[in-house]
Amino acid sequence: MDKVYIGDRYYDFVWNFKEDRELRCGFNSLARDVFDFDFEDYYLSGYWNDRYVPYALMDGGKVVANVSVNILDFFSCGEVKRYIQIGIVMTDRAYRGRGLSRYLPERVISEWKGKSEMIYLFANDTVVDFYPKFGFAKKTEYQYAKAIAGGDGTPRYLEMEDPQNRALLLRLSESTRPFSNLTALRNTGLVMFYATSFMKDDFYYVEGMDAAVFARYDDRTLYLNDVFCPGELSIDEVISVMAKRDTNQMVLGFTPLDTDGYSCNTYSQENETLFVLTDGEKSVFDDHRLMLPILSHA
Repeated sequence: MDKVYIGDRYYDFVWNFKEDRELRCGFNSLARDVFDFDFEDYYLSGYWNDRYVPYALMDGGKVVANVSVNILDFFSCGEVKRYIQIGIVMTDRAYRGRGLSRYLPERVISEWKGKSEMIYLFANDTVVDFYPKFGFAKKTEYQYAKAIAGGDGTPRYLEMEDPQNRALLLRLSESTRPFSNLTALRNTGLVMFYATSFMKDDFYYVEGMDAAVFARYDDRTLYLNDVFCPGELSIDEVISVMAKRDTNQMVLGFTPLDTDGYSCNTYSQENETLFVLTDGEKSVFDDHRLMLPILSHA
């Protein structure tokens, strides 16, 4: 714990406190107030690992602001790179406008800039003018899609309340080979966070391929968002099992290794504008048409 002076008062600066029950409860309380969810089940399940590090400010024993870091190793266009994602940027309503949301990103950037090859974040639409002040630049993502013929539509739905299904997904996410030109490696923390919360209804298992698939269906479109498989497997093989008989369109939630046969369009989502810390330098998004996998968002 450090004492820091911001504005007109001192705050306690704390970090990496997941094992401190009192601090974790304060962090969860602020998350519920700001985002209407918390991380306690995530912690109790054992999926909150050392690659997710919160940095917080406290006033009088109360957590009043936070910025979290996800430490991610990516397979990035043929090379393994360490990237840092900043997320869960939140400030107690009574403490907004006091410089806390500026201090925390600056502190995180100063710590991680020399230890990583890229720092990035996804910004809410209301703050897209805020992050360029720190050296971040807005980047364009690209999404790939193609027309397909209907398939068998015979994957096994993974009920994520079942501990055996959780263990299966955990095994495959830990051992998967890259299916994308931008793949988060051993990203079990974030995968299991989504698989046990917001996206728990979107996971399937393909028996004969020993593959877990993160996907959803919308009318005649298959949204294939990620694949976890340690063996040799093509996207077309996955499609043949995941697509239903009347499916005629497939949209990827990641950048395929081989883009031949795909259409490519700019991708944007409300409140998820990608910013990369560049300080005027080029990033991987300037030289390649890429999309960060959905399950790498924090």
